Amino acid sequence: MNNERRKKITAIIEKFEVAVNDLNLLKAEEQDAFDNLPESFKYCSKGEDMEFSIGCIDDSIDYIESSLSELKSVR
Repeated sequence: MNNERRKKITAIIEKFEVAVNDLNLLKAEEQDAFDNLPESFKYCSKGEDMEFSIGCIDDSIDYIESSLSELKSVR
């Protein structure tokens, strides 16, 4: 890989790292909001939706981190 493409990969890696950080912050906010719900709301649709969102964010983080690992191996 030439230097120009290597720089492009590095720029993408940096964007992915920012995305992972932002998603971790968002997940923590949503988890805090869920944790602060009254028990009666945690088991209704609102609480279930929040838990689902937290899981989706967590899955997204895993996918991005996996992509980061692959990208770092080619740089």
